[in-house]
Amino acid sequence: MKTGGKELGSVLSLKQRIPKGEYLENFLKERGLWKKFRTSRARRLHNSETQALEIFVRNRGLEEEFYSFRDKRLVGIRLGDRAVDLE
Repeated sequence: MKTGGKELGSVLSLKQRIPKGEYLENFLKERGLWKKFRTSRARRLHNSETQALEIFVRNRGLEEEFYSFRDKRLVGIRLGDRAVDLE
């Protein structure tokens, strides 16, 4: 059944179900950068916390490291009970 161009009952991809901001927050917390973000200029200047998180990560040159972090988490979720430590 379709409404407004979208199928009802369709399964969302993992990237759509888990907010990017949640991955960014966990990424910074694991690296001990969460307190620095909370007091950062990027956070004060942007209304959207997700946008501020993205800018903070980009300004510190951690984009590739973040994508690797996110991809490992997605693989772990997809494997479910068979999840293995990929690090």
